[in-house]
Amino acid sequence: MKADPYGYFYQRVRQGDAKRIIDTTYSAGYPVRDLLYRGTFLEKPVEVMEEVPFYKKQMRIALRNNGKIDPTDIHQYIAVGGYLAAEKVFSVMKPQQVIDENQEVEPEGKGGAGFPAGVKWEHTKRSPHPDKIVIANGDEGGPWCIYGQVDYGG
Repeated sequence: MKADPYGYFYQRVRQGDAKRIIDTTYSAGYPVRDLLYRGTFLEKPVEVMEEVPFYKKQMRIALRNNGKIDPTDIHQYIAVGGYLAAEKVFSVMKPQQVIDENQEVEPEGKGGAGFPAGVKWEHTKRSPHPDKIVIANGDEGGPWCIYGQVDYGG
């Protein structure tokens, strides 16, 4: 649990810890020391998540706004740049540009077979059938998916 605006990173928080967190952190501005991360009991507690060894070398991408915006408020998502890529795709890019860009950057979200999205889209485009459909499984590992009929413009 991250206690904003202070940024204290608490772990193993239980319901019974709520009053201490409110009294110590939110009322007085200090961390609840025994809830902070510690590698061993001999080590000094780490106050912020970015200094915990597990997180220290990580750079958040898909979850960079986690804890910063209300996930149920689309306006907050748009305010931090949400849907900019979709806006670009639908307003200024041609279908082949979308395929080419996906093949160039090889986005994460490959399935267990490691089959890149750009290759799937190119394969679908080349199909002689007039109806083009790309179906992607949307699990927790994929930051985006496209469902439905795709118009490749001929």
